[in-house]
Amino acid sequence: MPLVSIVLPTYQRPADLRSAVASILAQTLTDWELLIVDDASTPPISHDFDDPRIQVIRNESNLRLPRSLNRGFSQAQGKYLTWTSDDNWYRPCALQRMVQALEANPAIDLVYAGASIVSAEREFIRSWPALQVEDQPILPWCGACFLYRRELADRVGEYRAAAFLAEDLDFWIRARIAGGLLALDEDLYEYREHSESLSSTRKDEARQQSARVVEDHWPNLSWLTRRTRGQTALGLAEAAYRRGDIGALRHWTRIAIKGCPDKVFMDFKRGLLAAIGLIRLG
Repeated sequence: MPLVSIVLPTYQRPADLRSAVASILAQTLTDWELLIVDDASTPPISHDFDDPRIQVIRNESNLRLPRSLNRGFSQAQGKYLTWTSDDNWYRPCALQRMVQALEANPAIDLVYAGASIVSAEREFIRSWPALQVEDQPILPWCGACFLYRRELADRVGEYRAAAFLAEDLDFWIRARIAGGLLALDEDLYEYREHSESLSSTRKDEARQQSARVVEDHWPNLSWLTRRTRGQTALGLAEAAYRRGDIGALRHWTRIAIKGCPDKVFMDFKRGLLAAIGLIRLG
């Protein structure tokens, strides 16, 4: 039985996939299995990975990301679980450092680390630090480099197909409700920013889906401080403004005003707040 199971969904990116797999083969921790889920690519991805730890699972029809993840995890055997994208890369020590953190902290169920955002040519753009859950608003959240215990997955359940484009955020919120999360102050991942990623091609849809996920979970976000609750409400107010939902805009703006320190509120997207100011909140 492997220590770590990694699920890697892929679709129509054979060159990117090989680079992502290479970053896994380069890990200092070698006790892992990799389950590549080919989401009906045409032609099918090559099965010639010369490593017994790598398994390729093919979907006969395009299931999209959440169902592909669930299919991969249904066959995972590891004690610790994670998934990665076909256009990103792990730092060589990523798995080892996250396993060490989980084994040193038995009360923690999921650890997540910082990353570097890089260009398509792998040039550094900016840092993406991992902040403790209690210190940040809920949008966006854990990031792209994480590892969790199998027992947490059993409690939380599968990735929700209905949350497509925000399935990771939905899972992290349910994970926080069900267990303990810990941010690692380390850069363990390279996240590629490019024009063909889902986060680029469906950016507005992803924002709105993330907002819907947070709204669904709002009554259970008990760990939010007054400040982060207010900041999260600001994000939901922005999403409501973008979709033209005046009732929701008023609702989330009221909550934001109660929770945010004046400076945070006034500094947050001045153009949006100016528009909100034209609307009667009473």
